[in-house]
Amino acid sequence: DHSSLPESEWMKVVRQNDSLIIRGVEIYEGIVPDVSSMSLRDALFILENSGWNVKYNGTGRIVKQSPSAGSRLREGLTIYLELGL
Repeated sequence: DHSSLPESEWMKVVRQNDSLIIRGVEIYEGIVPDVSSMSLRDALFILENSGWNVKYNGTGRIVKQSPSAGSRLREGLTIYLELGL
């Protein structure tokens, strides 16, 4: 049943206790989206197409981002991602 899926162009799967939950990723101009738990490929696509530079370290999925989700950030500035397993 797809009626319970969030209405968003981008989705991410989040582990919560013993369950996996699908959440929509909200993207607003000038606001850093929450890319935690995403693959690097998806996060790069979203962030670079929003006009930010991205630097990353590690392998796996996004475990930390700076500035944090919800922060205001001008186009052309850099978002730092840390990846882990």
